[in-house]
Amino acid sequence: EIRHVTSHILRLLQHWLTDERLTDTQLVILTHRANAIHDGEDITSLAQSTLTGLLRTAQAEHPHHFRLLDIDHNPTTLHAIP
Repeated sequence: EIRHVTSHILRLLQHWLTDERLTDTQLVILTHRANAIHDGEDITSLAQSTLTGLLRTAQAEHPHHFRLLDIDHNPTTLHAIP
């Protein structure tokens, strides 16, 4: 799963950067509990955590093209996203 998710997202990021129609847009990647915020909190998906590292690297190289949004299990979280 990790290799599949990582290679899929890497291809997506590369496509996003090379498609001239997307030059002035941002790609938002949504993960679910890929990062632990509090001590002892479980991370639910190692694949999503790996994706977070890949996307942070892409953000460092292309800061205005990609955004990462990691949500928790609270049902109101999705409603707070504009």
